[in-house]
Amino acid sequence: MTQEEKWRQPLLRDGNPVPVASYSKRSEAIIDFSISCRELLDNSVEDVKCFCVAYCSKGSPSNLLNAGTKQSDVGKGGSPVIPDGSLEIGRTEVVYNSANPDFSTVFNAKMSTYFDNIHDIIIAVYSEEDIMSDDLVKQRYLGCTRFRLESVLRKIGCNESLPLETGGFVTMSAKPSNVDSDYVVFCYSGKGLKKTSKNPIKAKKKVPKNPYIVLSYMSQKYSKWRVLWKSEVARRNETENFGVGQFQALRVNGADEDSLIQVLGMDWDEKKHQYKVIGQVETTLREILTAGELDLVKKGKCTGHLVPEFVERVHVPTIANYLPHGECSLNVTFAVDFTSNNGGPGNPTSVESLHYLHDWEQLNSYEVILQNIGSIFQEYMDIPKFQLWGYGSIFEGTVDHHFVMGEAGGCDGVEGMIRAYGETVRSDITMSGPKVLRPTIDAAIERAMHLSQSTGAYSILIILCCDGAISDITEVMEKVSQASFVPLSIVFVGIGDGDFRSLAEMNFESASLLAPSGNEFMRDVSSVVTLSSHNEDKEQGVHKVLEKVPSQIVQYNILNNILPPDPSRAETTQGEEICKDSQRAHAESLMETKKKSANDYGKVLRDSMADLDFGENPHTSEANGLEVSEESLQANAESSMENILMENESTNDY
Repeated sequence: MTQEEKWRQPLLRDGNPVPVASYSKRSEAIIDFSISCRELLDNSVEDVKCFCVAYCSKGSPSNLLNAGTKQSDVGKGGSPVIPDGSLEIGRTEVVYNSANPDFSTVFNAKMSTYFDNIHDIIIAVYSEEDIMSDDLVKQRYLGCTRFRLESVLRKIGCNESLPLETGGFVTMSAKPSNVDSDYVVFCYSGKGLKKTSKNPIKAKKKVPKNPYIVLSYMSQKYSKWRVLWKSEVARRNETENFGVGQFQALRVNGADEDSLIQVLGMDWDEKKHQYKVIGQVETTLREILTAGELDLVKKGKCTGHLVPEFVERVHVPTIANYLPHGECSLNVTFAVDFTSNNGGPGNPTSVESLHYLHDWEQLNSYEVILQNIGSIFQEYMDIPKFQLWGYGSIFEGTVDHHFVMGEAGGCDGVEGMIRAYGETVRSDITMSGPKVLRPTIDAAIERAMHLSQSTGAYSILIILCCDGAISDITEVMEKVSQASFVPLSIVFVGIGDGDFRSLAEMNFESASLLAPSGNEFMRDVSSVVTLSSHNEDKEQGVHKVLEKVPSQIVQYNILNNILPPDPSRAETTQGEEICKDSQRAHAESLMETKKKSANDYGKVLRDSMADLDFGENPHTSEANGLEVSEESLQANAESSMENILMENESTNDY
């Protein structure tokens, strides 16, 4: 199956694509990963029985850091430091008498598709000492290291190597699983739906008022019906359309096509607050996939038909499918509100202003969101660069509805953003108005189009507002509709306790909406989050800011036929990468040995010269002599490292 066939869009009967928003919102993905080790135990392999234990820890970057899972900490002492809340994923098989084991065990890790959930995989390496015990305390601990799953996926070849504190290193290779992307996408319409009645006169009036359908499968594990999907209540007529539905094929007893599927037609009684069964039919997954008409039956009588608009078995991607090989690059821009509604007499340094900069280590509301959101996006950037813009101020006597803070090329990471923001607040700037957002969105659209053509990046604009008093709301809606056609997401974030009700118009849940000019939205492109409604749960507020962005990226890629990268690219380069890592480790080991020799020689030289008093400062001559020796050995070691790598690359064929 080609990539085009695998990731094709499901089609309606008229040949048009199914609305992408109706089936592309997946919240989880399964990632397969495997482990190999190199240069363990200084190549002493006698009686080594090596195995690895994998743990998974999920959370925000700050939480994982606070949990003590820094790379420098995970393996301190004689046992691994596993943070609270981590789950053991599994253990590899035992490989005997090898300092370079390649484990055949393939682990499966569930990965949230939300940006604010970062996944750490901790790998602990052991030598089996007690073959009869599963207790790790009874095994010999060899070292531990931590991988960030998102980082591994973004590497070329989808693998990364990290050192162990006891020597050697561990390589992790990962790729999105194929099994969990297999979905059944469908749409049924009701025809001639009716409720049964003993009285034939009443039967004619028994048209369901609030019909809906429920799909279930017979679980082989639990021997009972388990719900797969339930539709919304359809319109009150006999030809209801129950909307686009989907379910993961894997849920049906591991995608067993002979599994029983039950379809129930239901009617909700609003007065009695109860449902009534219109009719039901039992079929199989295989028959469902043939897209045949289904006849609902109750008490031996036909009570209507379910006519398929379409039934397709397709692969539905997530953001995880676009991460491999660094194919999904992000460009993130923050736009800060400098209108007078921030408080204070037009002066951002006023204590009454939301922009007030505290003298101690306390961040204001704008700095908090820059830090919290920026630190998450940094995890998806090789070189973290952020654009920082402002709007609504008077600078040197001119009202500016769009200006750049910091360097034109962007701010270096979160610290660079906060520094540029602080410099702007302390500068000769006056908060003004009105709140005009069109120039900012115009600039974001232009930048998104340029970056997409030059680097393939997807852009995200986060507009921070102190209230919802937008003067050009109609123009902004037009611009948002234009943004739905370019690789751009727009998030409006409410800062402070202002009135944000007018911003609700920007929180589009459907791409079928029309802009004031009548132009359609190609896809869901914007969202609105008011942080004041999440004061008690800051993490939930951050989650809401980023919640819709991953699915918006996927929807844009699907609509523009941008296919996920082929995971087989990782398999073809994996052996080469592991080999190069091994060669690099060997060369670095050689360099360290030569450095150690230089240090030992220097110690002998100092001891000898201490016994001979020539009337000179021995420390000066010793230091100079040793420095020359170290530089010489350093150059020799680096030359040796290059020679080893070139030699092995020319003799090894992968």
